[in-house]
Amino acid sequence: TMIELTIAVVMALLLVCFLIEVLASSHRYVLEHLAVLCFGMVVGLAACILGEEEGTVHRRIYFLEFSEKVFFMCLAPPIFLEAGYSLNRHMFFNNSASIVLLGVVATYVQVMLFATCLYFTLNYVWSCDLDVPINFHQCVRLGAIFSTSDATALLRIFNSILPEHLQHHLADMSGSTTTGMLTSVAIGESLANNGVCVALFWRMGASSKNLETLVVVPFVFVLSSVAGLSVASVCTMITKHLDINKEPQIDFLLSIGFALLSYFLFVEVTYINELVSLYSCGFAMAHYNFKNLSTKAKVTAKAMIKSSSWASFTFIYFQMGIVFSVSVYAERPFWSRALPLMSLVLILMLFCRAFVVALGCGTLSAFKSDTNLGWREQVILNLSGVRGAVSYALCLLWRGKKLKSSLVTTTTLGIVIFTNLVLGSAICPMITLLFPDYRSDASTILSYAPEKRHRKSTMGSQALASPVHQVLTTPLIGVSRAGSVSLTGAEADAELKCI
Repeated sequence: TMIELTIAVVMALLLVCFLIEVLASSHRYVLEHLAVLCFGMVVGLAACILGEEEGTVHRRIYFLEFSEKVFFMCLAPPIFLEAGYSLNRHMFFNNSASIVLLGVVATYVQVMLFATCLYFTLNYVWSCDLDVPINFHQCVRLGAIFSTSDATALLRIFNSILPEHLQHHLADMSGSTTTGMLTSVAIGESLANNGVCVALFWRMGASSKNLETLVVVPFVFVLSSVAGLSVASVCTMITKHLDINKEPQIDFLLSIGFALLSYFLFVEVTYINELVSLYSCGFAMAHYNFKNLSTKAKVTAKAMIKSSSWASFTFIYFQMGIVFSVSVYAERPFWSRALPLMSLVLILMLFCRAFVVALGCGTLSAFKSDTNLGWREQVILNLSGVRGAVSYALCLLWRGKKLKSSLVTTTTLGIVIFTNLVLGSAICPMITLLFPDYRSDASTILSYAPEKRHRKSTMGSQALASPVHQVLTTPLIGVSRAGSVSLTGAEADAELKCI
């Protein structure tokens, strides 16, 4: 009976969260995940107040607490898979230099700079009332936690600026306008940033006696990407050579199954990070495997991936709000000790972010003349460094004998809430202020989109396709594919929306 009651309460709270997101979406400057976060804080505060005696608070909310295993096995895969699927290939390759420099190189520099400043400050300037010493190895892991950007939240923020009928053409803006380039760089940089920080955190956790793993991290990042691309290639070849388009449910199950295989297959592999593997697998499958699916399978896969990611993302922010309220209300003495560390981390985090953004944009402007990342773009990129689900997930993995995990969790939650409430909420007004033509640029791209597609369709028979694209997406001769017939009516509309 207790299990059924727990499930009913969780489902009821999630339904309320979904309704709150629907109401928040009608307001331009109100972010859905922030509304859910605030609702979670209210629920956590209510659970604390309703406790009759000390110690009952945790029993009242135990059904919403989960371990890091639940997060990485159930909640993380849909979010990372949807992030890989949403990364448009044109957006990525048109601004690949900016994304790689800001998302990989600058992130690496940011983590090292943060760790150096934190180590020097805590050991020689201000200890933040910590009773235990902290070594450089722990500072690097903290730098990885506090340097991750929330790509899913950032994508929602940028989509909230545009009308609903323009959001599907957000990727078409990349490289065409200044605001389009800014959007693609900000989102692509966040995705690459997550992969680097996760790989760096996990590899530093594997060795606490030396820092040789810092050199191994780029190798882990590349190897994980290759592993994900390999799994996606196998899935694409299967969907190409087998005549299974008449069974759209099998198409869908194969795509989702291989994507999850790229994650769970490499969980125990030392030099492969499963999150990065899932990123790259989703990106490759959206580019190649998606074209081999039937129309019904495309619609089902797209809806399933987005819905599961949305539900996981909502639950994570709701749970973070609850944990934050409980930590403040029920552990007030401990919270007073976490506040100095939180203040120091926030100052160093903002400083390091501003430094690497200015350094990266300056380097791009010096060596790539067609890249226009001025002070206005740098302001938006600095505000785009919101922390979220990935930072919270990494702090759940913290295992320290000297620096307690509860202190790291409380500090991380404080940083996540501050960056979302202050930085995340400021992105929309600042873009409207600094880039008044943002919406008009999107409208211009939309007006030329049909002509652009028509030119591509007329030139398609004469242009030479990419060899890789031919191998992975060209059907076999003599094989009838249900997905290749002409579509009309509702199926054609669904096809256009998916692609």
